[in-house]
Amino acid sequence: YSCYFAKLINVNTVIYEFDGDYIRCKNFAPNTNFEPLASLAGDNQDYTFIFNLLYDLDVSLAKDYLKLMFFDAVTYNIDRHNENIGFLRSRKTGKILSLAPNFDNNLSLISTSPLLKKPNKDAFIALFIKFLKSDANALNLFKTIEFPRITLMDLKEILTNIPIKIENEKDFINTLLDRYYF
Repeated sequence: YSCYFAKLINVNTVIYEFDGDYIRCKNFAPNTNFEPLASLAGDNQDYTFIFNLLYDLDVSLAKDYLKLMFFDAVTYNIDRHNENIGFLRSRKTGKILSLAPNFDNNLSLISTSPLLKKPNKDAFIALFIKFLKSDANALNLFKTIEFPRITLMDLKEILTNIPIKIENEKDFINTLLDRYYF
């Protein structure tokens, strides 16, 4: 569900598919090199530190990072770390081409029942908002991102693309909508 939701809100993402008893994605770096963010940021996962590091490298990297952090806040992805976010680099020049597509969302959404919390009581969304309010560059750049307006029908449509049955679909979709429009 996460990868289809990311695609719906224009977050660059890999698409996962079933392969027998396993879930897999295609190689997202067949002609480039993947480099984890840890190569530049180490273990420092502070939003402000990473945002400013990326902003200084290239504003488009910082903008894609903000999209990903918004996605993580909405989907309650508590497992984003500096090894599952990174860059695509040119094999020829070593130049950073872009942020790598979103991957590794196995601890988001329904996998860790806290998704059903109300957004105004959610420390994860509050942390993202606090970060935006504390960094003028981040807030101004975030305001330039045009996330699409999504509806109940959009989220129900995603359910038709996944072969997994979600319990309490109505509550799940309504909670995701509430979180998206926090």
